[in-house]
Amino acid sequence: MYEKIFTTAKNNGISQKELAAHLEVSPSVLSDWKRGRIKPSTEIIFQIANFLNVSTDYLLGKSNKPNRVELMDDIEFGFIEGYRQLDDEDREELNRAAQRMLELKKLRENQQ
Repeated sequence: MYEKIFTTAKNNGISQKELAAHLEVSPSVLSDWKRGRIKPSTEIIFQIANFLNVSTDYLLGKSNKPNRVELMDDIEFGFIEGYRQLDDEDREELNRAAQRMLELKKLRENQQ
């Protein structure tokens, strides 16, 4: 985990000093993590993941994908649940309607 933290920080142009400052810990705490003397708390792991814009699963080695998954709100979740109840024909119609809406949005953005 510690190697992923430091490598990800370095790849994002974040020094260990900056990481320590953001987490409000001393640089020696980072060294202790690296050497395995102490482990970061769950709260610190969440803070690191947020700061580095990666998932905690990635930091903990449970995933090779660094991207965080954003949680859906109730409306998005309801939309997905409704979509799953549609038959194939209705899904295709909804997909076409969504595609038209995205194209219109793009046209409006290009006109501004």
